[in-house]
Amino acid sequence: MATPDRVTQVVGAVISHNGCILAALRQAEADQEAGWEFPGGKIEPGETPQAALTREIREELGVSIAVGELVARATTAIPGAEIDLACYRATALDSLPLASRSHDKLRWVAPKDLGSVAWLAPDRPTVRALMAWGTSSPSLATVVYPEDPWHRVWPKPVPPTP
Repeated sequence: MATPDRVTQVVGAVISHNGCILAALRQAEADQEAGWEFPGGKIEPGETPQAALTREIREELGVSIAVGELVARATTAIPGAEIDLACYRATALDSLPLASRSHDKLRWVAPKDLGSVAWLAPDRPTVRALMAWGTSSPSLATVVYPEDPWHRVWPKPVPPTP
């Protein structure tokens, strides 16, 4: 494999609602394949990852978020570059995203179904982490962050309304 030209710092949001996680479908571009990803984007010079994620989600999805703990971070080689993707838990504050300016489709995915989605390569380490944590429970309510010495737990999802 050729040596990548650059490392791009990127952030993604793991937004959950009613026990499901938001996935966004990105169409193929000249330098990127089509597939599902966690919404987010590049960190601009001088931005913190949290500030970049807040900005990107507001731009892409039109909603405000509160950024939580780091879920996973990994560097993945793609043609001509390396993507250093850090995905954070995020909570939609004012409303749930209904559409995206940067994606063709949004989809809420149950943790047990994460493996059946055609995720882009940089997002797969986060998917693996979520699947590993979710195997003991169908709910995100019992997901513990193993790297956190205080063992924070994901907030319990709001039960669906009848």
